[in-house]
Amino acid sequence: MTEMRGFRLDLFEVATAALLLVACAGETAPHGSADAATPASRADGGHPTSDAGDASRPAPCSACFDAGTDAARDARVVSVSNDAGRAMAEAGYAAADATLLDATPEASTDAGFRPPGYPGGRFGTAVGETFPYLRWVGYVGGGLDGGLVLDGPFTAYTSDDMRRSGKTLALFHIADFDCPGCNHAAIVLAGGARTAEEEGALVVEVLGSTQFTNPADKKHLDAWIQAYDLRTTTLIDEPGHELSTLDAIGIRETALVVELATMKVVFRMTGDLAGIGPSSLDSAFTYLHDHATP
Repeated sequence: MTEMRGFRLDLFEVATAALLLVACAGETAPHGSADAATPASRADGGHPTSDAGDASRPAPCSACFDAGTDAARDARVVSVSNDAGRAMAEAGYAAADATLLDATPEASTDAGFRPPGYPGGRFGTAVGETFPYLRWVGYVGGGLDGGLVLDGPFTAYTSDDMRRSGKTLALFHIADFDCPGCNHAAIVLAGGARTAEEEGALVVEVLGSTQFTNPADKKHLDAWIQAYDLRTTTLIDEPGHELSTLDAIGIRETALVVELATMKVVFRMTGDLAGIGPSSLDSAFTYLHDHATP
């Protein structure tokens, strides 16, 4: 993955340069700074924005659930004010990820360690492989009646906790804070997670990175949850294991369905990274519905 991530970064610089050209021409530059942990400003009449100095706690996005693709497009972290600039940015994102879509992911298995009872086999995140042992920290969902997951304790969680959840299937999704497609997917996640849980699935969201290649931290995680009103388990990589989830899966905005008894990956899809076409979660939720335990 090292060489592949380096290639992704080189092509991301192309997208960045395109945005700078737009800014120099007097157009709108990307929102916020590198450490301003806010996916975007998404105020509506019932949800005023947070105080100006509290970028880590943007207002929830209730309007996005009904507004469809246009709202999803507007909910991105990186935006430009005109169609030409937007097209330039999206072309850069697509180019940066083109070689990763067909790549074979490399699993990060915590130096080969797996706890007692964790299934063996070929570790990886392709269909048929055993989901690797990964470590996270974050907020664990409290079930169907739980509120905003951010209201719970900040705690450790692993893929073995997924296995021991008592569920049959898990929907696992990886996002990047600055990825347009991931912002779109977060809207889909918030809208469909409750139904998936009602049908018996475990839903786990991992904010695997920021700016495509940098580790996400608690500030970004809190902002992600608040912005999209997430109520299911939402995590970042444990300190000392930064980017391990991205290394294991290979590309952001990817959804997996894992059969928890065996930890076998039974479904995998990467969605539209530009945030215009379908999210990986659209198909993942359909898969869960079709394979729900009666």
